[in-house]
Amino acid sequence: YRMSLPGMAFGAVAPWQSSPINEEQFFSDYARQMYPPAVAAEVAPALELLAKSQEAFSTALAGPTMLRFWDDPFEPSRLKRLQEHEKELRQARLWAEGAEAHLAKALDLGGDPASLSSLLLGARMLDHLGMKNLYAVEIAGYFRMLGPDAPREKVNLLLRIQTASHNHGLIQDLMDSTTELREVYRQAWLAEYQPYRLGTALGKWDAEFQYWWKMQKEIQEGIGGLKAGEPVPPLESFRPKR
Repeated sequence: YRMSLPGMAFGAVAPWQSSPINEEQFFSDYARQMYPPAVAAEVAPALELLAKSQEAFSTALAGPTMLRFWDDPFEPSRLKRLQEHEKELRQARLWAEGAEAHLAKALDLGGDPASLSSLLLGARMLDHLGMKNLYAVEIAGYFRMLGPDAPREKVNLLLRIQTASHNHGLIQDLMDSTTELREVYRQAWLAEYQPYRLGTALGKWDAEFQYWWKMQKEIQEGIGGLKAGEPVPPLESFRPKR
């Protein structure tokens, strides 16, 4: 709910003031009304970056980020779209990271933790959304790179280490990010709502973790079990079924 406060303010102002809203100035005006000057100077650009990131992700992913957040990025038609929009996804993630930096500074300056922590969670979730889909594009690229005659050392490097290492492979990073955000999300929920349906919401985070954990396991076991001269199976064979 607190993430939507700037939008609610916009919706309240739009039908009541006599002149059209200056959309380019709105976030600055809103931040000045809601926060001390030093904090407002960080919140205004954060809101602008969040809006740009949200819009860019919605366009690149063909739908609201609230729904696209849980999609399987390796579903063939979806993966094709991600590959086609890789540049836009990268920029959207950079905007989300910029918003994170501004909001973290606003909190350090003593800004209202209730509203700013909620916005920071939104920025981190957009950042995660970008990481998840860009990592999927990168992993798919590894599989394309490894033809039937790929040297075993290269296969192990790209798939068992870069992709599925239990230390800091791409999938492990996604698992860590998912579990960290789950806890922050749980805290944000309880700060604003009753526990009703919290379990249902957290179940989506748990399913997301299980998806990546299963894929990590499948790649480690599948690639580790290849016999000499045996080609690398296609990416689809390692994709967990939702």
